[in-house]
Amino acid sequence: MRANTLKLEESLLKEIYPLLAPKQSLAGYVREVLRKEIDSYYRKKSAERYVSFLTQDKEVKTEEELWSTSDLDSDPVLRTNPVQRKKNNIRKRIKKNA
Repeated sequence: MRANTLKLEESLLKEIYPLLAPKQSLAGYVREVLRKEIDSYYRKKSAERYVSFLTQDKEVKTEEELWSTSDLDSDPVLRTNPVQRKKNNIRKRIKKNA
């Protein structure tokens, strides 16, 4: 690891020291804060790319429109899942052919 020197104003240090966990060094605290900032930056960039993908991909846009118009207020027992329905149909055909 490269050695670096970071100079902080006394007023800033006075605000930081109460925030340190017991047995935590100032360098450890700075590393932790920087890591959180970097992670936050990448999460934000990922979210922006994901939103862009959702708005530009036609297939995803169509699926999103279907979800937005789906009936979520009715009793879930009465609604049928298309994937489950397909599985049930396959099971019925297997039983019929057995």
